[in-house]
Amino acid sequence: MSTSIVSIRVETIVQIKKASANAATEPRHTRKAVSKPKRPQRVILLLIMIMGVVLTTNMIVNRKIESEVGGLRNKIEERFEKLNSKIEMLEKKLGELGTMEFVSTEDFNKRFDDLMNVMGANSLDETRLIARDMLKKKSGELGAMKFFEERRFKKKL
Repeated sequence: MSTSIVSIRVETIVQIKKASANAATEPRHTRKAVSKPKRPQRVILLLIMIMGVVLTTNMIVNRKIESEVGGLRNKIEERFEKLNSKIEMLEKKLGELGTMEFVSTEDFNKRFDDLMNVMGANSLDETRLIARDMLKKKSGELGAMKFFEERRFKKKL
């Protein structure tokens, strides 16, 4: 019994070796690819024409978008240039303002009290009247009061 088992094993080993040697030389069995049915030429031409129309339409749309975006880009650049010039002007004015000397609150109050004493005003209403008269005199000299009076007259109507 042992010889028969050994002989069976030897035979199976020999068969396995033969099978592996044959497997290297024989092509593998694979599924055949299912081929698509051939389309008629008129269908192919129609598809090519449709693709061409779609392509040229996309090109036209892209050009239009590019031109509009370019116009917007130019407008934005112009606005940035204007803003930059305004910023530079404001920085210059701010620098000038920083170099100016301001009147302190105490000094202002002292001068205001002196002015009130000279004018003889005792209340804020009197001060307003005096200031208004002073403005009328100055604006009358410049001819501007007439313009303001006309506007005030039109508003009352």
